[in-house]
Amino acid sequence: MGRGHKLRQWMIRTGILGLLGILASCGQPEGAPGGATATPAPTAHPLAPTASLALTVSPSPAPIAPCATLPPGRLVFLRDGAVIRKDLPGGEERPRTPAEGYTRLSLSPDGTWILAWKGEAPAVLLKVEDATALPLPGGVRAAAWAPSGTTLAYADDQGLWILEPAAGPARLLRSWEKGTHLDPAAPVPLAWSPDGARLAFSYERLGSSPGQIVEQGLAWVDRAGTLRRVWAFPNSAQDQAWLAGWSGDGQWLLFWHGLHRSMSLAADGLELLAIPAAGDASPRRVADPVLPWPAAIAPQPGTPVVVVMAGGGRETWHHKSLIRVDLTTGEQRSLLPPDRVGLAPRWSPDGRRLAFVTAPDAGEAGDLAALAQRRIGILGPEEGPPRILPAPHGLRMEGPRWADSGAFVLSAGLQDDQAALWLLAADGSCGKLVGERLALPQMVAGAPASLGFYGRIDWDGVFDFRPGVRSSPP
Repeated sequence: MGRGHKLRQWMIRTGILGLLGILASCGQPEGAPGGATATPAPTAHPLAPTASLALTVSPSPAPIAPCATLPPGRLVFLRDGAVIRKDLPGGEERPRTPAEGYTRLSLSPDGTWILAWKGEAPAVLLKVEDATALPLPGGVRAAAWAPSGTTLAYADDQGLWILEPAAGPARLLRSWEKGTHLDPAAPVPLAWSPDGARLAFSYERLGSSPGQIVEQGLAWVDRAGTLRRVWAFPNSAQDQAWLAGWSGDGQWLLFWHGLHRSMSLAADGLELLAIPAAGDASPRRVADPVLPWPAAIAPQPGTPVVVVMAGGGRETWHHKSLIRVDLTTGEQRSLLPPDRVGLAPRWSPDGRRLAFVTAPDAGEAGDLAALAQRRIGILGPEEGPPRILPAPHGLRMEGPRWADSGAFVLSAGLQDDQAALWLLAADGSCGKLVGERLALPQMVAGAPASLGFYGRIDWDGVFDFRPGVRSSPP
């Protein structure tokens, strides 16, 4: 396709737009109303006017200058259905599994275990340093690593469980009450508080009639199994509280306001709310609309500040701004000029720098070349204009993850449907190729994998990295 072809027109001609629409509407209950119904408005805070911000754009030579030193850490990623591991800075690639159809993975915080999934099959825990494999029970709906160590939480039809892979069998943290289970529609099924003391989730309780939902809400449980219900809308069949995560200080829970359990409505963005985790106050509006995508929200470590990818419409190449929100004061401000989009923000571990994906706004119709213009942006502690990092060989850059406290960013570089991993210096001075031939998730059948879902690719399941982890001595 040439630069002048419009993305939406191309999708219509190829039938992909219809496929995307079908995917977005999956899960909408039969007979659900097509529009939103008025609900009591949470406390709102006005959005500060968008400032006119100039960006510092680094030149994009081809190739980029090599880095003399790289941060140590453990990298895992998917390639052709296999799990690959590599220890940086100088380790060799080592296949951890054969090509067995793995589709998602996540590395434990200490870098010793890999949680891997094969589509809808039961997940398995893979020890990095040897051939140990521990299958999780069938029926596990979701799993999440605690912020440190090797503690894994998972949910099944019986309840919530805690597992320490090297310490023996899992223990039941809390059984579900009759008719209750994890809400399968929540974009974030389980989320640990930053200190690892509490596990949050969205739940639903069914009535005696088939499909009847009598209660849906937001709750957390501590490590002793004590439950705290935080919020439920009065009409749970109409309004849902879908978990988004915790604030960086652990004082707030963020959640999307779902409507009629409609995935079609959700695909264009939902109201994002925040509520004190103690459950002793009503929710307040953070931004509206926000795509129900975990990578759309970045809590700043140790603070009540979050950066949110705000803006309506499922097209991620248009009308997506990054706004900084203080949950305590309600103060908000935009971080990008209005002619650019911002995606997938992520704070450095020390909370001083923000990495994100940015590109010129391509308009609602879009342009295929707009995705190729995506670059990694860095916002530093001085709060000046963001720096746009050079793209190695002009690649489309996405999925930033910090490789240390704030000097290097790991990101995916794409050309067509080929993806590789690059370490980029946050000051734009150098970069290094560290992984090739990544497996792109096929988010819509029949569509190019690089298109994702309206330009959104869920990179968190494709690769993972833990700074500072090194191989054990032989």
